[in-house]
Amino acid sequence: MNHYLPGSLMFNPSCGFYAFISTKINAWHLLRKCTKAGIAFVPGDKFYVSDGRLDTARLSIGSIRIDLIRDGIKTLSNIIRTMSTNIT
Repeated sequence: MNHYLPGSLMFNPSCGFYAFISTKINAWHLLRKCTKAGIAFVPGDKFYVSDGRLDTARLSIGSIRIDLIRDGIKTLSNIIRTMSTNIT
């Protein structure tokens, strides 16, 4: 993931089914773009007790083939890059 998302903060799971990333983009806006590209995730603000960060996302990595994860991360990174350059 760090190869495709070098500027984002990622919490590397030692085990489990999810990876948590932090970008500088509102995850709800990002989700809208990603679903059009066939990618889904859960915005991370739902996993905070209060005042969740809007720039985080929880990615499912447990039951998906590694090649599909790699393709999804590559697409996700392209969308993030495009959205980042459009921020004024």
